[in-house]
Amino acid sequence: MSGERFIIGHSRGGAVAYLYAYSRLMRGLRVDGVYAWAPARPGNHVITDQFKALGLPARAFHNVADPVDPVPSTPLDLPLIDEEYEQPFSFETFTQPPPNGDEWGLLASHHFELYRQGCKSLGQGPWALPLNQACDLTARLYADPVHGWDTVIPVDGSYWVTLNLDSGAKVAISRGSTTGIDWIDNFKAWQIDRLGARVSAGFWVGVATVESELDAALA
Repeated sequence: MSGERFIIGHSRGGAVAYLYAYSRLMRGLRVDGVYAWAPARPGNHVITDQFKALGLPARAFHNVADPVDPVPSTPLDLPLIDEEYEQPFSFETFTQPPPNGDEWGLLASHHFELYRQGCKSLGQGPWALPLNQACDLTARLYADPVHGWDTVIPVDGSYWVTLNLDSGAKVAISRGSTTGIDWIDNFKAWQIDRLGARVSAGFWVGVATVESELDAALA
């Protein structure tokens, strides 16, 4: 098989990657795999059900070092007010502790570099985009979101990028939050109806504003 399409994201970018993959599948577009590192929860069980029904290949990862990365447990599941959030896929876990004196507090285990290191202990998998290569591309996005990509799409201080790989595959990557503006979207956790599911209003911003451009880049 050639011409695979992969969607990747870390943190908020993981939730947004899930939502873009969901949108593509619901619109009949190709997705051959999703990598999600410490993804926040994108929305309700409908997303999970559709991914399973459509056979989406995905790998999700959670650093369970002390302190356990809390991002995959957000937004909170609040059934009393009909706000249902869940993770679409079970996690592959590892323990990659942060360095002593890290200033991120409860989020100290959330750094992407810890995920990059932790994933080295896991299997590469059968995909045309191996796990370590996906990690390296995501780390590269954090280091330089502007240069060396085929498409660069700023989204409120965060970024989507796309890249055509030598294998013929194409990849779209969504980076986690790094600015105050972008963090505001993280807390817009009320749910809205999109494509038959209930999704985070804030995370959907990271899809709706760039979807047509991403579709064109991955065509």
